[in-house]
Formats: sequence, C-alpha cells, structure tokens
Amino acid sequence: MSNTIDISFIIPVSNKAPVLPYVIENLSKQVGHFVSEYIFIDDASIDASVSTIQENVQKFHLKNVQLIENKEQKGLSFRLNQGILKASGDFLFFMDAGDILAIDAVHHMYERLIISGADMARGFFELSSQKPEKLIDFELKSPISSFISTHPLGTLLAQRHIKRLGVLARYETVIRSGGADSSLYMDDISLTLNLARVSNKMIVIIQPLFRVSKHFPLYRTNPKNKFHILHDVFIAYYRFIKFESPHPDEYDLALEHTFKYGMQYITDVFQNPYNLLPLNRYSIYYVLARLFPALKPYVVRRFAQYIKNDKRRWQRGIDLNQIKILPVYEDDIAFLQLYLTQMSKETDSLSSLENPFNVNNNQLKKILSSQSDSIFIKAVYKKEIVGLCFLKKYDLSNTYRIFVSVLPLFWDFGIGSLLIKTGLKIAQEKGIQHIQIYVMPQDKRSLALFKKYGFVHQNKVSEYISETNKIYKTYLLQLDFE
Repeated sequence: MSNTIDISFIIPVSNKAPVLPYVIENLSKQVGHFVSEYIFIDDASIDASVSTIQENVQKFHLKNVQLIENKEQKGLSFRLNQGILKASGDFLFFMDAGDILAIDAVHHMYERLIISGADMARGFFELSSQKPEKLIDFELKSPISSFISTHPLGTLLAQRHIKRLGVLARYETVIRSGGADSSLYMDDISLTLNLARVSNKMIVIIQPLFRVSKHFPLYRTNPKNKFHILHDVFIAYYRFIKFESPHPDEYDLALEHTFKYGMQYITDVFQNPYNLLPLNRYSIYYVLARLFPALKPYVVRRFAQYIKNDKRRWQRGIDLNQIKILPVYEDDIAFLQLYLTQMSKETDSLSSLENPFNVNNNQLKKILSSQSDSIFIKAVYKKEIVGLCFLKKYDLSNTYRIFVSVLPLFWDFGIGSLLIKTGLKIAQEKGIQHIQIYVMPQDKRSLALFKKYGFVHQNKVSEYISETNKIYKTYLLQLDFE
C-alpha cells in the first residue's frame, strides 16, 4: 500500500447532478490530519453528473481525484467494488453521492480508529429539511459520544435499520470482507454486513455524521426503485443468514431484519393503501411466524421464493394482461426457431424429460401443416413467443401426450397454467379421451401443477424410453375425459 494517501473516499454516482456541487464543496471543507483521494464512479448517468463533477472539482480545488466513467449501468454494489479496486488509501470511506458530511466527521472516525486499532467506524445519518447549501458547513455537536463494540456484527444487527453507507474501514478489512454483493443493484447493506462480519472491533459514533436534504428526490420516491431497494435489502439479509453462518444470536437478529423487509415488500407489492397486511397466504405466514417464532425460517424462505420471482415482473415491466394464448401457424416458423434456440439453453419443459420441441424446420412445417392429430398453441407477449404447449397423438386409442415449456424469464407468472388450461379445453372439444405426461419423481413442482388439472398417478415409478433410446425413471400421469 502507498503511504501517500491515508483515506480513499469511494463515491458511486448515479444521476446526482443537482446535488453534486454541494457534495464536492462539502468534501473540500473536510478537516483533519490526513491525505485524501476521491474516487467518483459514475454508473452510466443520463444527466450531467460527469460534467458536474469535472467542473466542481476544479472550482473547489479538490485534489487527488479519480473520475471513472462507465457506459453500462450495473448498480451501486458493483460500483463500490470497482472503486475499491482503484483505491490506494490505508483506509476507505464509503459514501453516497447525495450525502453531506459534517466537516469533522471523517476526522473523528479516523482519529478513533488510529487510537483504538479498530477495524471499522460508522455513525448515523438523518434526513434534513434544510437546503443542501445550508448543510455544507455543519459540524458534529460536542461532546462527541462514541463507543467500541467488540461484537460488531451483533451491534450492527441490533439496530432497527441499517441504512446508507458512511463507513470508514481499514483497507485490509475491506479486502477480507469481499466487498459488496455486486449481484444486487441498489443494495447498500451487504458491504456494511460483510465489514462487520470480519471485524473484531467497531467504533460507533452516536450522532448523525451526515445529512441528506429532503429537497432532492430519493431513489425510493420512484415506485419501481422502491421495490428494487426492498428486494435488494431483503436478498442481502437472506443470503447473509443462508451462507455466512453467523452466531445463533446474530442469526436471530439477521432473521428478524429479513422477515421484516420481506413482509414490507409483499405489503407494498399488493398496493395496500393503509399499510396493512395483504389478505393472502403471505399474511397468514406472517401471523403464524409471529405466534410461533420457530416457523420464521420457513416463512422467510417462502418470502424469498416469492420476492425473487416477482422481481422478474417489475424489472421487465411485464403486464400480464398483455399475454395471449393463440394457435401456432405456419407463418410462425421463424419466431418458433428463435424461441426454440432460447429455450435450448435452459430447462427444456415442465416434464423434465428431453425436449419434444427439438425439431428442425422441415419437421416443424410438417407438424403445422397437419394438426389433425396434434394441438400446438403458443403464449405471446408483445409479439414474442414466451411459451408453448404441444399435444401429440401417439397411439390408436385416442391417447395424447402433453408437453409444456415457458422461457425462464417468464416463469412464475402463471403462463404454464394458462397453456395447460387452454390445451386441455381444446383437447376436450376435439373429443380426445386420454392425455398423458411423464414426470420425474423429484420434479415436485410439475407433479403438483398437473395434479391441479386432474392428472392422476398411482405413485408407481415406470420407465420412459425416449426416441433417442434414453431411459428415464418417471411417474406416468394421466387425465381421462368422460
């Protein structure tokens, strides 16, 4: 490590042009006996953030500045890690590009870390009704109270909320922690959790070290961003309790945070105007977990399943009302080939057996030109084929086999159910008497889905020999129309 830089300020930036002049002026006023560098990491901002940084760095004579411009948005966590790789300081201070620091905040954190030998220091933030220009010169109030925690993770998790950054940590501690979870887009929790996990001592300053002006809109004012933040915070906690194996007491605290954010997400998703529990199975899970705490890990897993799946919908802006179930026509050959190419890279069908749609153009044309002994329907979203259902006659006893597939990005939206329901309705109208499907015993999800539509089996495992002579151990499910 170089000895010329004491503290590297890591500042991810995303569309913060209006507040950046005040933030940079505030940084130029920081007091203390240390040499700083300032690393601004722009996350492909579409406003004037980059030019604003360039202008104000010169205007306020900020020295040792790195400005990293990126052409692709990858989110806060990814940019934090990018900044860590560029840092040359013995200590790293993490802050948001909208934070106004007390001009002596970093000085007091740094001084206490040096004296105590602690691994990290943090304080609190507050929302301020003052305009940012009025905050630029604020100082911490004397006397400045602080304490040393020898159980950093437990101390951190005991707080009601762990929000925003404002953390100063030794470079070695940051590297040992692994940084932030870069797969999360708007997460500012995972870095702090990881730092606390690997720290032996943490300084906590018991007053706001920085302020955020209410005169500039926050991320969560956008409903989509609010969902995204809640999603990322929940997943940060969920992964932490799942993979990091914290101490039992710390596990319970982390579990409570996970549980809280999971229920908050689900309450907001169902757009309850009174912030009450939604009337669905998740509210039942919530009540049961409150009455019987031993159920909480199970309920959190159920929350995780719903939240991870629901992300696909709002992230892509999917409107389920625009999904249509239509027959497949000969003109669909090109679209079908595109769909089949996408599907071949993922799980092939709900039956978990080999892909029945793995056919060439000539075979497709043959199927589509003569559908007297087959049924072929598609799920379409904005002119894109996102799912298929195929029923094919395979013997003289009027018995058909059904195959269903849905593109992974459109899983868990009920498209498979729509395809099955429509396919069965057409089959009944055609006078088809028996429909079968082979399902692997471990595929509980498909078993439950087809049972829902009347398919039955005798819990007897049978062998299915494919057209390529592969042998599968499967259940044979059958639906009989009267």
